[in-house]
Order: sequence, then structure tokens, then C-alpha cells
Amino acid sequence: MPTQRSAKAFALFVGLLPYVAGGCLVLLTHNVLRLAIVGIVVILFCTTGAYVIRKRTNGQYAAHRLIIDPFLYGFEFVFTAVLVHYVIGAR
Repeated sequence: MPTQRSAKAFALFVGLLPYVAGGCLVLLTHNVLRLAIVGIVVILFCTTGAYVIRKRTNGQYAAHRLIIDPFLYGFEFVFTAVLVHYVIGAR
């Protein structure tokens, strides 16, 4: 059984992953196909992680959040990638 501290660290990782991955990846590559593939993987990982975290406390709420979470994590990833590309990456 994971400890409370490790559960909080995992939740923090899941919450920040779309921002970090979107920001770092767009600086490393400008290939749209790679960005799309990594974006899908990030969305799946974050949605699954958030579901597992919520399932421990409220299963019904976790099931309802499965509907909106992929859109939210996808928006976070794309927004960060575009923002970093045009603000930091613009030369």
C-alpha cells in the first residue's frame, strides 16, 4: 500500500506532466507527428493516473471524470507546447 507522501508525489507528477512534457518537447523537436504521439501518451498516462488516485477515495466521481480528463490534459499539453513555441522558441 503506497504511503500518503508517495500518493501526493504521484498526484503532483500526473498534474504537472502535460506542462513539463509539452514545454520540453517543443524545445527539443518541431516535428508535429512526434508532438502528437507524445501528447496522446501523456494524455493516456495522466488520465489513468488521475483515475487511479480518485478511485481510492470516490469511485463514482472517478468514473465521471474519465469523460472530461482527456480533454483537460490534452488542452494543457497543447497550450503549453504552443505557448513555449511562440514565446521562448520564437527567434
